[in-house]
Amino acid sequence: MFLVNSYKIFLKVVFPILFLTILYSCSAPKEAIGASWEGESDFMFISKKTMQMNYASYIEGKSVFLGGFYEIVKNETNSVINTIEVTDIEFEKRTDGVFYCRIWGNVQRSEEQGYLLADNCHPIFN
Repeated sequence: MFLVNSYKIFLKVVFPILFLTILYSCSAPKEAIGASWEGESDFMFISKKTMQMNYASYIEGKSVFLGGFYEIVKNETNSVINTIEVTDIEFEKRTDGVFYCRIWGNVQRSEEQGYLLADNCHPIFN
């Protein structure tokens, strides 16, 4: 009889609490703290007079974190195009199904923000 009563208490009290706790932890929104990518990337340089896309450029390691400083380098060279302080990351999906991101930030050689456009990009969560 004691086991039957304990089982009923478990089903009425403990089980719902466990279920709601798991449900809440799975549904809590996660904020991305960074991004990583496997694809190619291009850098958009913006100044007051021009907007210039630097194709085939990259950040070493193909990953960034919000608030970090990174050098943007031209592919197949050691030539640094610019330095960016990451302030925001936008994640999108193209019509062909490829995920990409825009890594926005303050760049060294401009008063405006620039961005690195990276293919096959995924968020890094805390």
